[in-house]
Amino acid sequence: MIHSIFNEVLGPVTTGPSSSHTAGCGRIALTARSLFGRPVRRAEVVYEMRGSYPSTHVGQGSDYAFAGGLLGIPIDDPRFKDALQIAKEQGVEISFREADLGYEHPNQAEIRIYADEPPALPEGKKEKPELRLMTFSTGGGMFEIRSLDGYGVLIDGSTEQVFILCAEEVEDAVEEVILKNRFFYDRMDHRGERFFDVAVGADQSRAPLEALREWEGVRYVRVAQPVMAVRKRRMPQMPFTNAEGALAYAGEHNLNAAQLALCYESAYGHVDEAQAMRLAARIEEVMRASCVPPDPEKVPVHGFLPYQGRKMREELEAQRKAGGAPMAGGEAFCEAVLAAVAVVENSNAHNVVAAAPTAGASGVLPGAIVTAGTKMGFSSQQICEGLLAAGLVGAFIANQATFGAEVAGCQAENGAAGAMAAAGLAHMMGCGARQVFCAASLALQNMLGLVCDPIAGLTEVPCISRNAAAMAGAMASADMARLGFDSMVPLDEAIAAMKDVGGQLPAELRCTCKGGLCATKTGQKLQTWMNGMSADKV
Repeated sequence: MIHSIFNEVLGPVTTGPSSSHTAGCGRIALTARSLFGRPVRRAEVVYEMRGSYPSTHVGQGSDYAFAGGLLGIPIDDPRFKDALQIAKEQGVEISFREADLGYEHPNQAEIRIYADEPPALPEGKKEKPELRLMTFSTGGGMFEIRSLDGYGVLIDGSTEQVFILCAEEVEDAVEEVILKNRFFYDRMDHRGERFFDVAVGADQSRAPLEALREWEGVRYVRVAQPVMAVRKRRMPQMPFTNAEGALAYAGEHNLNAAQLALCYESAYGHVDEAQAMRLAARIEEVMRASCVPPDPEKVPVHGFLPYQGRKMREELEAQRKAGGAPMAGGEAFCEAVLAAVAVVENSNAHNVVAAAPTAGASGVLPGAIVTAGTKMGFSSQQICEGLLAAGLVGAFIANQATFGAEVAGCQAENGAAGAMAAAGLAHMMGCGARQVFCAASLALQNMLGLVCDPIAGLTEVPCISRNAAAMAGAMASADMARLGFDSMVPLDEAIAAMKDVGGQLPAELRCTCKGGLCATKTGQKLQTWMNGMSADKV
């Protein structure tokens, strides 16, 4: 599968604390609401019992994310984090439980949406949902819906799709409408019913399909509207999908890494260079705003770790005034560390951040590219171009591996972010595409094997310090590449190694809260304390 820079790498712009467990779940539920076609009054979210949701859905915001999407609240809306309370106030019933769904993915859940009012049923008979979806949050805000009312589908939020269920008596007439209007479609047959999966192009109107709602024999017409920033082309003709191909293309057309990113994204989706630069500017704006730490006196702490970004800033200023020893990393590095801490604290405060590529690693690029880049004297235009170069490397990682810590550990989150940041910095410092990819490979090599062990399922310890560490590695890797150090292992091979290592990590070290720091005495104590604090939500 080919992935978008703005849909799945530089973003999503979302309420924290997680891209896969918050943004991805919110996007899934927004799509479910679109398919249902009217306000949701009653719904049930069923988690796969062997997956990651049962242990993390409260700490990482999956519960309010599913609720927010079902209510129709966008993932970057300040109200999103209050969705559970809003649902209660509006009388919307949304419940959560776990069950055996037939394990296919760590982030697997079935959404069941019911009639507005419970029907009167004979004793012992269970109510059937009006809409049933099998869903997967696949990392970095990406998702897949693979089953709709038992029919196999693939919905990822990047295109508009219409689903039609009808009786076999009218299937020929329905198919004629589809063909007459030149839609691409698939058809499935089951027990006397016909199910059509219709792709609606960006230049097409779905009105002829909507008209089928009035036909006798048409059970429903469901619409999955796009929820991504960039609408995907029906059959993208990509000039390249990995670093090796990008280097060959760059050599043929004399392009740098940012220019390669623009070529890549315009081939993937309906976006031109000017639109892409506006999207990059929006990401920079959100990142810069999130570098201001939350105020402990105004923003509630959702976990066990007090906010420390403001105190660190105050301590730095006090030491400067007192003439204390210089910070080990120098001015730009120190500012970048403070920024990385502030961003992840904002994410944990359920404030809006740009997950790049995930909310758990959202501090790396703002620290390295936006904050350090500004201290180094780079303009906003140069920083946006650095973000594009970073996004291109992230797209290569998404195309060939994963951003999901549940799949490959924290090397897929902070490791990926470090590789992206190194690429962006190297580009801003004047490196060509080959050196940019070298910097990314170095940064990723240094993070191989990094486990995901968030204590109590929260992106606090060790996540905040790992953001700073990944950022530090990115800055070192960019400098090394700029000075001619050879990574030896090409970026694509480093990505493949990361994926392989992730597959070899035991489940206990992949965001299940069962190993690493989570298994320490302190980790267990904090988990027990958090369980008690959130007992009313579980």
